Amino acid sequence: MPRKPGEQYATKRRKDKERWYNKSRPARHAFYATSEWRRLRDWYRGRHPLCEECQRQGRVTAAELVHHKVEISEGGSPLDIDNLESLCWGCHSRLHRVGGGQNS
Repeated sequence: MPRKPGEQYATKRRKDKERWYNKSRPARHAFYATSEWRRLRDWYRGRHPLCEECQRQGRVTAAELVHHKVEISEGGSPLDIDNLESLCWGCHSRLHRVGGGQNS
């Protein structure tokens, strides 16, 4: 099946960025390494491929990660789809006011 130009590079870049991001988080976020979370995250991002924050502001940007609206450490439900939103890296960083964020 033919691929879109640059799709292979974009996929590798996304996986490399996710790998770096996962290594940069504290051990208390071991939940994000579970297959249960990865399946839900991939399913959710498939259903919501655009950044939901950008959409609220009238922009169209591809989502790069799935964010917990209420952090797990603050009592948010880790597998509740109502607690999730697809975000681009820029919006995620702005929400956390840091370069890489704290959640995925």
